[in-house]
Amino acid sequence: MEISNPHLIKLRTRVLIQYGINLDETSLSILSVLQDDICEKLTKQNQKLEEAVSSIKRSKKSLEVDHNHPRWQAFWFGMGKWGIASILFIILIGVYTQFYISEQHKKKYVEDWCWWYKSYYNETKGMSKNAAEKWLYNHPMPAQ
Repeated sequence: MEISNPHLIKLRTRVLIQYGINLDETSLSILSVLQDDICEKLTKQNQKLEEAVSSIKRSKKSLEVDHNHPRWQAFWFGMGKWGIASILFIILIGVYTQFYISEQHKKKYVEDWCWWYKSYYNETKGMSKNAAEKWLYNHPMPAQ
């Protein structure tokens, strides 16, 4: 890479005025190459930074308050945060509790019927028809 002489003269003058140092041609060439590399890298970084800033600005618009329906926006934000999960949790607990109570009721119902039939069989085994009816009157069938 050849560096033009007027470019080196400008650079030498600028370094001399700014820092008070008189550099030779080799040092000025190295300085010029380093400045070009740094300038190139900074340009790329600035482009990436500008893209990130514009992306943040674009996403910021979706977070703005809806001035027409602010209460609905707050409601749905809250529902998304905890509401829907809480409602689903409560529903699942309710379904499980209902199922458990139903199963317990079925067990008790079956146990009552088994006990009643066992008692009926044992008690009325050798009785007459009238005595069996009297026993049935005193010990009715379990309710359903």
